[in-house]
Amino acid sequence: MNWKQRLHNIKSLGDFSWEEVAQELGVSYSTLSKWLYAGVPPSRKSRRKIEELERRLTERGGST
Repeated sequence: MNWKQRLHNIKSLGDFSWEEVAQELGVSYSTLSKWLYAGVPPSRKSRRKIEELERRLTERGGST
C-alpha cells in the first residue's frame, strides 16, 4: 500500500476530515495536501506516524 492509500485508509477508518488527519499526524493541512496531490513523499518521521496511526485505527476498528 502506498502513502496516499494509507492516508485515505486513515481518513476512512477514523471518519476524519483531511484537516483532522493532518492534526492527528502533527502536520499542517498544506503538508498533507502535498503528500496527497503533489507527489511529495512524507519524511521518515511522518511515515512512522502514518503507520502507527493506521495500525491504531485498524486495531480499534475505527475512531480514536
